[in-house]
Amino acid sequence: GLEAEAGGMAPDLRELGEGKSEDGWFLSRVLSGAVVGGRQKMPPFEGLLSQEAIWAIRTYIDSQPD
Repeated sequence: GLEAEAGGMAPDLRELGEGKSEDGWFLSRVLSGAVVGGRQKMPPFEGLLSQEAIWAIRTYIDSQPD
């Protein structure tokens, strides 16, 4: 969402939580998406975003205030 804030169903990626701020978790979530309680919370972006775009998004998220 705007300024990396949650926009309803999607998680607020500025608040990844302990153990989830690691690059591996972030990359896995972006590539595979997320299903919680049987509901698609984030679509998978594998094959849609380049590696450069994925890390640009991560850099943007990390630059946002808490």
